[in-house]
Amino acid sequence: MKNRVIQIIVTITVLAAVLCCAWAAPLFAAAAADELPTLSGVSLSPEGVLSWDPFPGAAAYEYGVATGGGYVTDENGNPATSVDLKKESDMFHHSSGTLNWYVLACDENRNPLTQRSTGTYDYVNTQIPLATPANPRWDGAKAVWDPVEYADNYGVELLKRDEESAENSLIVSNAVYEGTSFDFSEYLEVGNNYIFNVIAYADYSDLEHTDSAEISSAYKSFTAVQPSLTGVSIDGSLLSFDPVPGCDRIYVYAEGSTHRFSSQPVDLNDFLPPEHAEGSTPVRVWVANASGEPLVPRYALEWTYGAATLPETLPQTEPVTEPDTEPVTEPVTEQTTESGTTAETAGSEESTAAEPTSDSPATGNTEETVPQTDVNTAMIGEPDGLSGGAVAAIVAGCVIAAGAGGYAIYRFVIKKKGE
Repeated sequence: MKNRVIQIIVTITVLAAVLCCAWAAPLFAAAAADELPTLSGVSLSPEGVLSWDPFPGAAAYEYGVATGGGYVTDENGNPATSVDLKKESDMFHHSSGTLNWYVLACDENRNPLTQRSTGTYDYVNTQIPLATPANPRWDGAKAVWDPVEYADNYGVELLKRDEESAENSLIVSNAVYEGTSFDFSEYLEVGNNYIFNVIAYADYSDLEHTDSAEISSAYKSFTAVQPSLTGVSIDGSLLSFDPVPGCDRIYVYAEGSTHRFSSQPVDLNDFLPPEHAEGSTPVRVWVANASGEPLVPRYALEWTYGAATLPETLPQTEPVTEPDTEPVTEPVTEQTTESGTTAETAGSEESTAAEPTSDSPATGNTEETVPQTDVNTAMIGEPDGLSGGAVAAIVAGCVIAAGAGGYAIYRFVIKKKGE
């Protein structure tokens, strides 16, 4: 009984110690983080160059200024102890103003070795703004504007006007890297008033220019050609509706994405993964003309679907095994050499590589073929044991070498580096 009591006391003591450690671990971790040293010699020059003293064991230095940042290295990829905040701010085309910056030392795994050293930088952008995109206009449902010299890309956003509050709400924004237009037809609805904004962005490597001013288009609304879609139905997975005058595009939203179709019926299975469980999802459908302008209000309905039918599998069959046989060995014979001595040689046992199976029907003439491939076939020289201009090729995981004395098959395995 005494031993039992001692065992219970020891167990409770151990559990209490474990709970105390678990409770105190975050405190110790926080204390350890607070105990990280700081970089020394941190200073910011009037020209905007931030510098600091090297930190022992640092493999990199992380920095940030406003919304930009990264790791500081020299031209050889080694950690550097200074960064030009003026140049960095020019690359990110920041607006003039007071920018926050930080810097810290990291190990080879980018774990912090020091606390952040922080400060502010009064940045003045002296770059030349790009020209403001001219002539923003609507072409059907497409936003169009004139090109801007030196622009790397454009930012365009669609906004919808709330007539009660007289305020615009953002619908979608996008970047345009090629051309000077963007098709908003996927996002437009009849009966609403829309406007788009566009801005020209300078390239990061362009330190001479900065981004342009933003410009807005005129408002545009779209009128319905009929009050609603009619005859909308889903037969299994096929969605259909009555024809709409001028319909050129069909937009369908389901399962979190919108697809565009050119004709109906629309197979809603295109929205589901190949193997799916039964369920239901909201579906919205609307149509547009050849210019992408919406023709009718969006029609909403619910689609209930069954689970995917898995393909039938062939019945498994037991593998055919060959009966075990005793290996046949050749008797040892004596051969007389030219010097009059004898040498013992064992009869050689011929081995063959397994042939690939073929589904081709058997014919009267059986011809052995080697599958051709331009991916796994390569000349690799003359293997050991062959002579007379031996040639080898890699085919289907083996090295098949042929020479004057016959052929040989060498197996090989390609491993990834480090395995």
